[in-house]
Amino acid sequence: MTTTGVHPASMVMRARVLLALDTSAGEVDTKEVIAARCEVSGKALRLVAKRFAETGGGIWATIERKQREYPPVPSPVRSGRG
Repeated sequence: MTTTGVHPASMVMRARVLLALDTSAGEVDTKEVIAARCEVSGKALRLVAKRFAETGGGIWATIERKQREYPPVPSPVRSGRG
């Protein structure tokens, strides 16, 4: 996914972070090194790792866009009154 096709940049970024945090390939670098290599902040690194844990290790659930809990609320300014 990170090398072929057309995907949103945020999706590719989260996939790259997950690959860098993968412990099955051996020892993982420090968070600072991973953040620099993936060109993300430490906060973004933490959020991707947290979401991966929250989804129970679901890779696609981690890298895809999160669904809204509630539908959007119409703006009171554009309600047609006035």
